[in-house]
This record gives sequence, structure tokens and C-alpha cells, in this order.
Amino acid sequence: MVAIEGYDLRQSWSKCSSLLVLASTPALAFDEGDAEKLVTSYVCSGCDLRGAYFLGTKLIGRDLAGSDMRGMSLFGRSSDLRGADLRRADLPKNILWRVDLSNVDMREANLSGASLVGVSLIGATLHRASLRGADLRKVVLFDANLKGADLRNANLEGAYSCRTVMPSGEENNSGCQ
Repeated sequence: MVAIEGYDLRQSWSKCSSLLVLASTPALAFDEGDAEKLVTSYVCSGCDLRGAYFLGTKLIGRDLAGSDMRGMSLFGRSSDLRGADLRRADLPKNILWRVDLSNVDMREANLSGASLVGVSLIGATLHRASLRGADLRKVVLFDANLKGADLRNANLEGAYSCRTVMPSGEENNSGCQ
């Protein structure tokens, strides 16, 4: 078991057992060495974080390009990945609720079927990312770039867009005030 950014996963799991059922899958086992590398270093490119569970974790500016994060869960307003490099990261069907993903580089990332409810994507780059079937309800997309992204069957109900480049290249200003 690994403590991540001051959170002992054993304690988090016992406190959030109902959420753990959503995130725990025997086939998904993250590499503890990679989890330690993520905590001690800003570079964890190509890391195996499959099935890792983070609650209120700050991972600001981390380089996670090309990392396998299938089944990884990140919960809570204090969870923070601002400015992280998630290019080509594999995050299908992941749960990232109410997380700050502002200024994140997610070019060509796989977020198919992911749950990103209430996530802040201010200034995020999602160029050619796969968001097919993703739950993007109440997402904040100010100054985001979604050019070439796959949004087929994505739920954008209640999403806020302002100066957002949509997959077609057109700018969406429907949420500007």
C-alpha cells in the first residue's frame, strides 16, 4: 500500500468504501514504484497507475504523458491536476469528479466513457482527444481547445463554454456573460 500526497490509501478506502466498489477491479493493479515516483517526482511519463485511487490529491504540473491510468479514480474539489501533461494518457471509463484540470495538456488522450462531472477544464488542450460517451455534465470549458476531439455520445448537459474551440474548429461562446 502506498501513501499518496499525504493520503494513506488504506485510510481513504476505509472511509470511502462505497466509492471503492466503483474503483476496485482485480485486473487493474497499479505499480507501487510508479505511484512512489509520481509522489516524489514531477515526471512519471509512461507510468502504470491502473486502478489507483486518489482522494483530495494535488498532482499539479505532473508529467504523466503516455501513462496507463485505466480505472484510476480521482475525487474531490481539492483534487488538483492543474497544468499536468496527460498527452496520450489512457483514461477510459475513469472517474474524475469535481477535479481541477485547468491548463492540462490532454492531446490525443483516451477519455472514452470517462466521468468528468463538474470538472474544470479552463485553458485545457484536448486536441484530438477521445471523449466518446464521456459524462461531461457541468464541465467548465472556458478557453479550452477541443479541435478534432471525438465527442460522439458525450453528455454535455449543463456544460459552460466560453472562447472554447469545438471539434469542428468553431468557437463556442454560449456560456460567456
